[in-house]
Order: sequence, then C-alpha cells, then structure tokens
Amino acid sequence: MKLLKLLLSDLLISVLLTVSCYAQIVPSSGTIAGDEDGTNRGFYKELKFANGNTTNNGDGSISVADQTGAGGGDPVLVNTVAVGDAAGVDFTSGTYVTVTLNAGVSPDTATFEAVPDTIAGAISEGAYANSSVVSADIKDGTIVVADLGIVANIPGMPRHIYKTIIDPLSVQTEDNEICLVPAIDAAITVTKIVVTLDAAANEVAGDLKYADTFIGLANPVVINAFDTTSGVLSDASITAGAVGAGKTIYIQFDSQPSANISQMGICIEFDYD
Repeated sequence: MKLLKLLLSDLLISVLLTVSCYAQIVPSSGTIAGDEDGTNRGFYKELKFANGNTTNNGDGSISVADQTGAGGGDPVLVNTVAVGDAAGVDFTSGTYVTVTLNAGVSPDTATFEAVPDTIAGAISEGAYANSSVVSADIKDGTIVVADLGIVANIPGMPRHIYKTIIDPLSVQTEDNEICLVPAIDAAITVTKIVVTLDAAANEVAGDLKYADTFIGLANPVVINAFDTTSGVLSDASITAGAVGAGKTIYIQFDSQPSANISQMGICIEFDYD
C-alpha cells in the first residue's frame, strides 16, 4: 500500500511539473502579439525591443520608436526642405511633367515623364540665346538670320567675303596692298580662300593678310597665300586662319600681275568664333 502511494505521489508531481513547464512555454493569457500576416501570433508575457527604441512615459505606458530597420524614420527632403506632414508627401502630375506609380513591384516605383508638347509650347521668343541651341535644335520654319546675331553660324552656311578686282595690274601699280575689310566686326577663323582669273594662261601671286589697321599696316600676319595655278586657286589648308575682332584684312601682291588679266575674283570663307 505504501509503495502504491509513493508511486501515485511521484506521478502527480510529474504531471504538475509537465503542466508547469508547458505553461511557461505557451502561456494562455497575457499580451497578444505577432506579425500582421499571423506569423508568431500568440500570448506573450513579455515583449522585447531593440535597445534605445523604447521610452518610459512615467504614466504606466511606454512608447516604441520606429522599428522599420535601416533608414526608418529618416526625414524626407524635397529640394532640401524636410516634409513635416505626418501623411507624407504626394507627388502629383503637373502641366509639364506626368507622375505615375507602379505599386505592383517592390519597392513601389514612381516615374516622372516630361510632356514634350507642353514644354515646346512654353518656350517663348528669345528664350534661348545660345548659338548651339539655335544651330542644332531648329528643324523647321523660317529663320531670320538677322535675329541670330553676328556670332552665330548655321551649319552648312559659312560666311563669305567676296571681292572682284578689275584690271589687277592697274590696281597693283596704284597700291600693292588692297583693303578687303577695313575692320572685321568680330573674331573669325578663315577656313578657305578661292581665287579665279579671267583666263587660265595667266597667274597672280601674293598673300592674304591681316593687320591692326589698314593705315600703317601695323603687326601684319599672313593668313594664306593666294598664288594661282592655271588661273585658279582653292585652298582650305589655311596657314593662320584666326583673325581677331577689329583687324583689317587685305591682300598684298608679290609681283606685278600680267597686263592680260582683265579681272580677279576673290572669295574668303570664314566662321565667326
């Protein structure tokens, strides 16, 4: 009988210990907590948060800081200004930009797209003075060259200086230097020189030059020779094409032209710098 009592007593203690241990592992009362999707949901007697994320409010309650991980709670800035509204910031479409949100990907993706037609319509006359914009972006319509200014080139349309000398021998006898441009209006680069005579059997020889002023011809510089072969010259390998603003441009004969030459045509091709 004694032995039976001892056995029953040991069995009761074992059951109580088992129940006690199970109660500690899975409590049936306390605080319900878990993930929003139901994971880890159950009764917990104690909730723990990462160090530094809780504040004792002194009234029996406690506040928990943001738990979203790296970057959580960082301020959102729009053009260096922090967003203070608790509801966040709403990016909305405007006249010139449309905003679309793709919430079907992770992370959500916002796309900002310019509206070409409205932007083009907003450009007013004179809005762009940069010559590269004028030359590269204008595709259609009529361009008033005077509106471009003297320093703007249109691709495929270089500037030219045209001169014709009648009876070159008489002109050279009167003065060996012939002024073509008294003072250039802006800095240029000469890119080509073309000369033609009225007959292939005759030649001229000389130099195209520039100087500070035509009176006195101070600081002369040879731009390129204009020596003809069979009565013509077409030379794009210019010796020194850069000519500063305000310089005078002229030709200088190396020798007397033939009396058989009736006229001499000169074309100087250049770009404004």
